[in-house]
Amino acid sequence: MINDGLNLKGKLAISLNGQVVKEVDNIVVTTGKNYVASRMKDATATAMSHMAIGSGTTNPAAGDTALETELGRV
Repeated sequence: MINDGLNLKGKLAISLNGQVVKEVDNIVVTTGKNYVASRMKDATATAMSHMAIGSGTTNPAAGDTALETELGRV
């Protein structure tokens, strides 16, 4: 696949009054890598419409397509 070589990592920065109070590492799942690869290949591809954060007790995996417990979406 085109995205196999993409070494993407996510990071959530939580700030309060302009000061970062916590940073959390995250993974970029396979569907996210596919999206990035499609945008690199074809700049006219549909723009990303939203992103979400969540929590859960199950470790995240590259093949995940949904959050265990969605906390917010923008």
